[in-house]
Amino acid sequence: MYIPDYEKGILSTMSAIRAYVGLDTYQKIDDELYAWLQDHCFQQVVVMLIDGMGAYQIDRYCEEKGFLKTYQKKIVDTVYPPTTVAATTAILNGKQPCVNAWLGWQQYFLECDENIVMFFDEDFYTEQKKEKGYVQKQLPVTNMIEECIQKGIQASSIYPAWRENGAKNFQELCDKVIEKSHGNDRLVYAYWDQYDSTMHTYGATHKKSVEMLRSFDDILQHTMKELPETTGLMIIADHGHIDVRNDFLNRYPDLVECFEHLPALEPRTIAFYIKNTIKI
Repeated sequence: MYIPDYEKGILSTMSAIRAYVGLDTYQKIDDELYAWLQDHCFQQVVVMLIDGMGAYQIDRYCEEKGFLKTYQKKIVDTVYPPTTVAATTAILNGKQPCVNAWLGWQQYFLECDENIVMFFDEDFYTEQKKEKGYVQKQLPVTNMIEECIQKGIQASSIYPAWRENGAKNFQELCDKVIEKSHGNDRLVYAYWDQYDSTMHTYGATHKKSVEMLRSFDDILQHTMKELPETTGLMIIADHGHIDVRNDFLNRYPDLVECFEHLPALEPRTIAFYIKNTIKI
């Protein structure tokens, strides 16, 4: 099993951002990034997280002279588990998944004996809704935008259209970044998820996925030109993607019979709950 290096990973990267804007840090600071921020004396920092856009995809499918390859400074490790829930939460609150306990798409909660989808407060297997905010109540986490506001630091976030006033496409997300770059926010967090969902649907090597990634080059090139010199833009991914072969546990009834209850987290890092006693 690959063990991520937390002193050279996304948490170290975010620690540099947090330190620069005046927030507490919980991991070793990325000295190179922190020096870049200080050298340019940025009045504003934009953290753009493109879900699923790891080094594997950039290396294979981006043009050599495109924006992403031209400005790619380093490859950093994600967290473990390498899942959207674990990684985006870690990026937002600066702590390891083992600390904040947000580990995967759906997690088993002993309190209700259900596997709850972390972002949607619903049972993964039955789709039955829990009360709004159930997961946050059980596993409370704060994010860096909330922390900034609590400290009197002006900050804001930009999300896709499933959030109020969210962006309908990546171009609109970048337009909103440009708009905010002319405001007074010290920190802006912009998140885009459709590249990740496209790869989950079609695969990392599919034409739709590759074309979407390459479209980011042109849009980001334009975006960078529109940003004032007082704004620093850092683009990061939560994890990458590779194509895999799917299998289904219901093909192995003898194995399923050993489960105390249904598995949790997600396929790339799955949690099995095994009965204490198994009849043979």
